[in-house]
Amino acid sequence: MKKEIHFLDRLGTKNIPHDTRNLYDHLVGVYELLKSHGRPEHEQRAGLFHAIYGTEFFNTGLTITRDIVKKNIGEEAEEIAYIFCTTKGRPGTGDRRMLFMGGLEWEEPLRTSLRWLDYLNAIEQHDEESMDMVFKNTMHLYRTILNIDKRI
Repeated sequence: MKKEIHFLDRLGTKNIPHDTRNLYDHLVGVYELLKSHGRPEHEQRAGLFHAIYGTEFFNTGLTITRDIVKKNIGEEAEEIAYIFCTTKGRPGTGDRRMLFMGGLEWEEPLRTSLRWLDYLNAIEQHDEESMDMVFKNTMHLYRTILNIDKRI
């Protein structure tokens, strides 16, 4: 993944604030979690770029085309990243996590890829002490859906 990580650096993701760190550190952190869980390489590449287009909650300020991202991470990984970035919560709920958890909009294996990405994206950003009970329950539900025995 050296080429992909170098591309993130060249895009300037180290200069984009993300919570208390920068976007680069967060993206690499999600990639490392996907790798540690033995997820396929295309999912790992998607994890590296899962917020590259921005999301409904986070604006990167980057101007980048899907074609450029596809050339750098592959079509399958880019599709996962693009869907992750562009999916918005159902009207009235504002929570896209419920869409990923339900996953009815997507066929397998895309559904499972999006679930893993959403779960590990959340885990990478929050430690157990910072989670309220609703968030802890949501992560527990994800672990059940994804068949993850490991506790947070």
